[in-house]
Amino acid sequence: MMRDLRHALRLFRREPAFASAAVITLMLGIGANTALFAVVEAVLLRPLPYDSADDLILIKHRDVRSGLSKHDIAIGDFVDLKARQQSFELLAGFGGFQSTLLGAGDPLRIEGAAVTPEAFDVLGVPLARGRRFGVDDVRDGAAPAVIVSHELWQTELGSDPNVLSRSVQVGTLRRLIVGVLERGFRFPPSEATDVLVPLRTPPAAPAARKSGWIYGIGRLRPGVTIEQAASDLAALSRQFEQEFAEQNQGSLYYPLSLRDGLLGDTKRPILLLLAAVGFVLLIACANVGNLLLARSLARQQEVAMRLALGAGRGRLVSQILTEGFVLALVGGIAGVVCAWWAAPVLASLIPQATPIPGLDQVSINGRVLLFSFIASIGAALIFSSVACVALTRESTRAALAGQRRATMTAGARRAASVLVSAEVTLAVVLLFAAVSRSDGSRISLL
Repeated sequence: MMRDLRHALRLFRREPAFASAAVITLMLGIGANTALFAVVEAVLLRPLPYDSADDLILIKHRDVRSGLSKHDIAIGDFVDLKARQQSFELLAGFGGFQSTLLGAGDPLRIEGAAVTPEAFDVLGVPLARGRRFGVDDVRDGAAPAVIVSHELWQTELGSDPNVLSRSVQVGTLRRLIVGVLERGFRFPPSEATDVLVPLRTPPAAPAARKSGWIYGIGRLRPGVTIEQAASDLAALSRQFEQEFAEQNQGSLYYPLSLRDGLLGDTKRPILLLLAAVGFVLLIACANVGNLLLARSLARQQEVAMRLALGAGRGRLVSQILTEGFVLALVGGIAGVVCAWWAAPVLASLIPQATPIPGLDQVSINGRVLLFSFIASIGAALIFSSVACVALTRESTRAALAGQRRATMTAGARRAASVLVSAEVTLAVVLLFAAVSRSDGSRISLL
């Protein structure tokens, strides 16, 4: 193995142009895949920062007449859903808002969330100091309360150890600080949660059903599936339609997993883009395979003579594979360096109607590095195997025939044809994918 490695390094030192071209090609292919996989890992594979996140369900609302879906639930519907549903251990409501914070230095624009007390148990909201909201905080006449983020406590309140005895003004209302969130906690779907305030839901609100601003989130009961929750919510939607025909005509509530609900329509484009850059890597492998075939013409006599003198084909294949692995690993390392810079840039370019969980935490971690290593090894096997077949199939016959000039054997010609055909096919597939509009419709090429 070490002998093959030293031989490969000597060959590449003698042919720097070939080695550079192959490494740059692989760097671009592996780098693009690594950068995009870093986005996929952060958004789709990394666990959400909530207790038992797989059991969390986001309730969505669809107008069956128009087909439009949205997260917003009218306050009256939320009150009745909470009282009548049978699928969730707890059902919490919350809504985001923007406001101005006064009383902690200069006026500050903040992102906040109004939450029902159940939200703390549903999400497992961690507190560094103080207490959660309770039922007393949402009763009429209760003193206005607020929980501040750990970052706000540090930056605007000076990490005051007596923060629980202070009050700040949120908008037009002065509120007593009763708690501080753990560092880094964010309330979905906000990019940042500076403050939490109690959300008061009246016992009955039949008039407040036409427009809504509340998100509904629940934790499934043990043994209840999302399909059963969908049936439960559909039945409640029909009840609402009968009881409040004017306001709830055509309304349907249905469940989504929290991750799918927060991602919305972003998941499919990300996966399609990952598939597209996978095709780019295959095209890069085909290009490097063609480079190896062209380079093999200069080595045809050498390989043929070694075979004629008794060298085993396995020994030659081992040497060629080693050369491919060296190229792929160097290209993979260069690709990771490029991905380290490109991944955050790529994440910032993804359009989003609402904040996507994890998109601001894209990084090159151990899982991404493992993916890059596997991609490099896979690329080496793909382009090296083509060169192995082309170099060893007919080389002995060429040597025995006394050829003095390098010519492409029939095996090499077939391999080159396969590579060119594969590149054209992959390019055509990418072309059709590239003409897809953002809404999923196709643009005619005719």
